[in-house]
Amino acid sequence: MKTRESLAGIFLRVKAVGAASLVTLSFLLPFTGCIHKVPIDKRVFSLEGSAEFPIMVPSSAPRTRDDFQNYQMETAGKQMRANPPNAGNCMVKGDVFSLAPARSANPRQWVVTSLNAEGWEHRGDTIDLELEWTRFAHEVLGLQRSGCLPNDESPEETLRQILEVIPVPADEELLYNYSLSRSGFVDLVPGMQIVIERASFQTKEGKAVPASINDEFKESFEVIRRQPSGTALRLAETVSRGQGRTLDSEGNLLRSVSDRFAASSSLGLMLLTLRDDSTRRFPALLGSTEAIELWNASDEIVSGAVSECPPYSSNSRLECLFFGKDAAVSVLLSVWVNGHRSFYPLGTSLGSLIGRMPERAGHRALASVVVERALVGGGYMRVNFPHDSEGARKVILLNGDRLRWQH
Repeated sequence: MKTRESLAGIFLRVKAVGAASLVTLSFLLPFTGCIHKVPIDKRVFSLEGSAEFPIMVPSSAPRTRDDFQNYQMETAGKQMRANPPNAGNCMVKGDVFSLAPARSANPRQWVVTSLNAEGWEHRGDTIDLELEWTRFAHEVLGLQRSGCLPNDESPEETLRQILEVIPVPADEELLYNYSLSRSGFVDLVPGMQIVIERASFQTKEGKAVPASINDEFKESFEVIRRQPSGTALRLAETVSRGQGRTLDSEGNLLRSVSDRFAASSSLGLMLLTLRDDSTRRFPALLGSTEAIELWNASDEIVSGAVSECPPYSSNSRLECLFFGKDAAVSVLLSVWVNGHRSFYPLGTSLGSLIGRMPERAGHRALASVVVERALVGGGYMRVNFPHDSEGARKVILLNGDRLRWQH
């Protein structure tokens, strides 16, 4: 990985610019309820490597003297095509990441080739990680379209399963798990929430009034699982106060988001970001039944116009909603904390969460905290890390994580 600021750091810094900073007011949204008993996998993730370049390493990863290593993986999806392509047509070969069917009668068995922990230490500074992973992800998507992967598993789920068996740099886990690159595009997965709110309102005299506790319009949508695979949106909450009650067409537009994207099984959100020339790229919500359309549209927005959705043909399955400067859009992760569900912004680390606690309670939590990470096929893997402030800062929270500590 070329030496550079982590995606989590860049994301949090960019989010503080302009209207998007409004969403940080809803940093913690507690929900009642208890965690259902879910089996804990015997494997664990361990935070290893130097403080400058920490690696998240699954315990199932074998150790060798070579920089590259093969890792065994079995897909969680089970609905394979009756006549799948030949194994030779179901391979992805890259300079860093590769994927191929295993020599097994079970078509769900695969072999992933990637750098091991030592390989990341030796070569990480020379690799453009975002480029290599994005290229690999697009080719895995091609395997899904060709029928090489289970029908009841999305390509995003396959990629997250790959991450359950290979070591990866911990600072870049948002890139691997949700495609969050410097363009601000993020895959929406079940359990997340997206929050859309007005940044300002127009008075009858035409004057712009910034949103506030008295003048507010906000819609929260929960990302839910669609059967047999994919995602959908469900309205979770509406908040309307003062000027927010007067919205007509725009208010109706936001309220129709879940209906507008009802046919889309793959969803992604382009967050507010800054281009290299300091031009703002405003948020856009994208959806399609074909993930490749969604990814291609995000590429067009990144490289082309920043003020509208890309053009697409009449037979396209792409749905696009572009937000202007008067809207703030945010993505929140669902995390269980001591048995209660809460929502936190992308990029939140375990260290920053505990750091918001009173000093004595924070020391007690840091010493006793247990982190369990949700697996695609069900169950959890424990995350081992040094129980100090530096170690906790390196653990980036992911959607579905379970945390518990002594009160």
